[in-house]
Amino acid sequence: MIQNRILNNYVLLLIAFIMGVSCTKTSKPDSVLPSGTMAEVLNHSTAYWASNVAVQRGGFSGPLAAPGPFTGFVVSNYGWRLLGFSVYAGINQTTGTTDTLSRIDPNIMKAIAGYMFVNGKLDTANLPNTVNGEMRTIDGKTLYCTKVPAVVTYSGIAANVGVPYINGHRVTTINIPYPNNGIIQELGEVVLPPIGPIAATIDTIALRKDTTLSLLKASLLKASTATGSGSVNLMQLLAQPGPYTVFAPTNAAFRAYGGGIYNSIEKINALSGPALDLLNRHLQFHIVAQRLFSSYWINFSTTANSENTVATILPGKAVNILGNNVVVGNNIRANIAPGSGGVEINRTCDNGVIHKISAFLKAE
Repeated sequence: MIQNRILNNYVLLLIAFIMGVSCTKTSKPDSVLPSGTMAEVLNHSTAYWASNVAVQRGGFSGPLAAPGPFTGFVVSNYGWRLLGFSVYAGINQTTGTTDTLSRIDPNIMKAIAGYMFVNGKLDTANLPNTVNGEMRTIDGKTLYCTKVPAVVTYSGIAANVGVPYINGHRVTTINIPYPNNGIIQELGEVVLPPIGPIAATIDTIALRKDTTLSLLKASLLKASTATGSGSVNLMQLLAQPGPYTVFAPTNAAFRAYGGGIYNSIEKINALSGPALDLLNRHLQFHIVAQRLFSSYWINFSTTANSENTVATILPGKAVNILGNNVVVGNNIRANIAPGSGGVEINRTCDNGVIHKISAFLKAE
């Protein structure tokens, strides 16, 4: 499904125009920015004010003033607002909130900022053309680029192009040329860096403690003690290299399932014997042995068919991933990433990806 040919200059201009006019929610860089290094451009762009705070507090202003070149996957202020921060052009509106940029641990800001930049000047044509093509960030982590086929039309001329997605997040404005030591590819959402394997990440999806997956974590811990036939030590599995994708039911999904049998940590911890083995199988049904960002299913059909069938780690069992952000398993439909915000889907881990879903899928 993924476009593998290099785009020519005409198509680059075409996609730049279409993407520029179609992404109305994403703040644009200033119409006139000073020429200068990546560090100087970010420091003078009000649209990237929050990202610049991350760069400065993370200690990257100096490195990004070097000759480079660099490619910056930089996020607009709008993207930071999706993450829950009330930031606007040059203003940190902190009234009534404790999650301000100035209060975030500098080490977290360093991790986010370091995950925005890779070495080399990569315009759209030079971004990886493979599925989950790997790019090494300036702090040694891995970003994944996939180009998703799309048809764009300008002046009555249609062209097939590969729209780049970074860790499942669309590049909303391409090839911004202002830095004299690199190039900017603007993203609409913050791409959070991995903080460890899935097993260690499952309850820290956001920058702060995320309690919406506490029942999933309790279930994984308890189910890993199951000893019945076919049971898997899930916490051990999700600490291995993988890669894996976990469709992670929220607490609301657990509470709504099966007459409340999994609606509290106490009930989960009380499971034993066949009931515990069944929980283990249910959880296996939520795990795929691939790294699947949301860009994977954008062009999938919105109805179940053989092309969008994906095997889970539960032997002989598969789910259907639909193009309208739905996963279907045994006739249970779950919305992928209910609500909004970049932390709900595509949470990158060292060994895979986590996506929140709105329903608990039953294995049988």
